[in-house]
Amino acid sequence: MFGERRVRAMIGAADPVRSAVIPCALVPAADVIARAEARVNHEPVTPARVAPAFRPSRRWFLASAVSSAAAATAGIAVTVRSLAGAEQRPPAPSSPAGTDIASSPLVIPIAYQIGTNAPQAGDHLRSMAARLVAAPHDSRTGRYAFHHIKRWGQPRVVSPEGFVMSRSQEIKTWSAADGRGFTETKDLQPEFPSEEAREYWAGVLSQSGDDSPMATVVRDKHTMPQQTRAPKSVGPSVPLASDPSRLRTLLGVKLGATAVAKKISDQFGAYVVPVRSRAQLLEVLASVKGISWRGAATDRTGRAGVAVTVDDTEHDQQLLLLFDTATGDLLAYETIGITQQQVLTYTLFLKYDNTNSAA
Repeated sequence: MFGERRVRAMIGAADPVRSAVIPCALVPAADVIARAEARVNHEPVTPARVAPAFRPSRRWFLASAVSSAAAATAGIAVTVRSLAGAEQRPPAPSSPAGTDIASSPLVIPIAYQIGTNAPQAGDHLRSMAARLVAAPHDSRTGRYAFHHIKRWGQPRVVSPEGFVMSRSQEIKTWSAADGRGFTETKDLQPEFPSEEAREYWAGVLSQSGDDSPMATVVRDKHTMPQQTRAPKSVGPSVPLASDPSRLRTLLGVKLGATAVAKKISDQFGAYVVPVRSRAQLLEVLASVKGISWRGAATDRTGRAGVAVTVDDTEHDQQLLLLFDTATGDLLAYETIGITQQQVLTYTLFLKYDNTNSAA
């Protein structure tokens, strides 16, 4: 059984007698009744007898304290449920590590036009491939193929309760045909797939004295954003296949829609794809079963395009590719957890270019 001191320390401000003033004397109930009857019958009131000072027994105190503690605990439970249900949104504290969690963005799945009964994408993709126009980078040449992307989801930290936090990165690469070049990486603010996850991690990071392994890992990996620039050398790059048969092999058509969607994202990440090759990639994608047409969609920077998706039910994931309608450039690639409808990873392809400058 809890001791009196432990119970009072536990319930703190919820203690019903913490600041109460105990009267020195109380009027007996019989005198109170006599006074009331006298007033009704217009009789003189007999002076009350003074009762001895009331001293609560230990048993009475413990019963009251335990009852109040239960009420306080119930209040805490209600608070936790209301947070999980997004009913209340108390402001999340800033972390001492220099990362303002409260203002960090939420990662919401890209919304698309056709949510249910989406048609197969084949005809739409073939139509788009037939009318592609040149992008600005198609008219430029240079030593380096330049990519500017933003990526989220790897690596990520997952709490024992399942709350996810991951820092996004802004990456710029300059790649020469011989494999040499530069990579510039800038760590950005962490992002969260839900408001509940953001509130959870704000609480973890706000506890400057918390030396738990989880808090230590988070502070080590999620301090102030850093920017680094380093040379890269990955060996001579192989030109993107232009022969349809080789291209189908490269994209893993025999492995199905999931493999093809991933490979197309890889190709746009490795090459500044010329307009003719973009049309070929769309033609290959159009020939694969299991690609759904989702219509108009907008990426996180506000760029408009059209989306196609692949449902990978084996891994409970949906893969989304967002293309520029006019040029066929890939604007975004996203993986979503189907059951929870939360973003697992995404990549924004912010810019493609051909340039002689590595600045």
